[in-house]
Amino acid sequence: MDVLLGMVRNVCAFVLLTTVVNNLMQGSVYRKYIRFFVGIVMLILVINPVMSLLSMDVSFKDNISKYIEDAERYEIYEEVKMGEVNAANDIMQEYKESLDRSLEALMKEHNLYIVDSRWEIEDDYLEDNFGEIDRVEVRVSSSSEVDIGDISIDEDGNVNMSGVTGGSEEKLADKLCEEMAETFNIERECVRVEILI
Repeated sequence: MDVLLGMVRNVCAFVLLTTVVNNLMQGSVYRKYIRFFVGIVMLILVINPVMSLLSMDVSFKDNISKYIEDAERYEIYEEVKMGEVNAANDIMQEYKESLDRSLEALMKEHNLYIVDSRWEIEDDYLEDNFGEIDRVEVRVSSSSEVDIGDISIDEDGNVNMSGVTGGSEEKLADKLCEEMAETFNIERECVRVEILI
C-alpha cells in the first residue's frame, strides 16, 4: 500500500513540474522532445513501483517456500530424533533382558533362583556412559518359590525378609556380589544381594 501511495505522490509531483515546464516552453522547437522525455519518465515512475510489487511478490513466495522447507526439515528432524529415542529404548530393553539372562545363569550356577532384580542403568543415549550399570540389587532364593510369610514391609516402606539369616548366607551373598561385580564390570559397592531361605 505504501508503494502505491508513493507512486501516486511521485506522479502528481512530476505532472505539476512538467506542466510548469511545458507552459514555460510554449513556443519552443524542443517541445516535442521534452514531451517525449516527460512521457518516458512518467512511464518509468508508474512501472517502477509495479515492478517492485511484483518482485516483492516473488520475494514473498520465496519466503513462504523457505518457511515450508524449514518446517519440513524440522518435522523430519523430529521424526529422526524420535526414531533415535525409540531405538535407544529398544536397545536398553534388550540390554536389560540380556543382563537378566546373564544374572539368571550366574545364580543357577549356585542353585539359586531370582525373586526380583533392579537395575540402575544410564539410559541417556546422548551421554558417553550410555548403558553403564550404576547399581544392581537382586533377591534370590534357594527354591523357585518364596513363601509370602517371609516378606514384610516396615513403616518406611522398606522390604524385610524374615527368612534371611547370618552366617553362610552372608558369605554366599558376599561371594555373589564379588562375582556380579566382576561379571558386569562394576564396583563391588554398587551390588547388593539378599538371599532368602
